Amino acid sequence: MSSRDYVIEKQKTDFKEGVKAQHVFRDLMINLGFQCQEATDYQDKYEHWDLLTFERLDGELNVLRYDVKGLKAGIKKGYAVMEIQTIDSRVGWLYAELMDVLVLEVEDSFLFINRKELATLMDGILLLKDVEYGTNEIYSSYDVKFDDLRHYERYKRDSWGNDDITFKAPFEDFMHLVYQKLNKSDGKLERIIKNW
Repeated sequence: MSSRDYVIEKQKTDFKEGVKAQHVFRDLMINLGFQCQEATDYQDKYEHWDLLTFERLDGELNVLRYDVKGLKAGIKKGYAVMEIQTIDSRVGWLYAELMDVLVLEVEDSFLFINRKELATLMDGILLLKDVEYGTNEIYSSYDVKFDDLRHYERYKRDSWGNDDITFKAPFEDFMHLVYQKLNKSDGKLERIIKNW
């Protein structure tokens, strides 16, 4: 298989898995009684959210926008890929102002993380790692494979024809930001910490 064919197949597989995770998450949220609205293609691409929920809290309407990240190889290895810039040079999901909650699918559940808190934490760690590594260079996929990069080294997939900038962050550095967990098996929502 040529590298171009590999890229096309990987993108198709990742997209299908992502949509599957979004649907599972949506169905679980509906079963919990949340009113849900799926993002339009525009909202998904430009505002970086997949699902919007409406909930009444103390007589007031609470609206949250979620970006669901499906189970991927990195997650199985203990890290998540953070997006600084999209494939077409727009602001990545880490800095998406209209997205409230990052939802990470793991083997048995979905983990809820406040996006603003995550962005603030990642900015601080990136600055520290730049000092430690002595560089804030953006590595190209021509130069290095993603799995060979240290955590927090920025990476661009220009050999795929993409202009995205990403980095990998180990779960252990941001798991304390998880404030809710939605179990896949029984559909129960477990509040871990209240950040709102």
